Amino acid sequence: MFKNLIIAVLIATLLVYCLGMVADSWGHVHLYLDDDLMSPAVTLVGGVLLAITFIVLGLMLAVSLIGAMAFVFICVLGALLIAGIGALWPALLGVLIIVWLVRDAKTTDQV
Repeated sequence: MFKNLIIAVLIATLLVYCLGMVADSWGHVHLYLDDDLMSPAVTLVGGVLLAITFIVLGLMLAVSLIGAMAFVFICVLGALLIAGIGALWPALLGVLIIVWLVRDAKTTDQV
């Protein structure tokens, strides 16, 4: 999982860098802070940090949602299994006793 996170961060950094250069070249997008024009490097670092933050938050949200859904699914299946066994144990016991009584006893021939 850590390897995937590093790859995601590197891809996000590359995308932000490329899209930042395109936005700066074509659209003249600049970052201003209190009437001061930030350098392209500061703008790039800010965009990268923002992108990494969004990626980490998205990863945490996706993992937590999948984990929560799996936990709920397993709990529901376990509850249904326990309720089914609890309600049907007399019938299951009766079937097992009948099968045990009716089955043929295998004889072993001694030579």
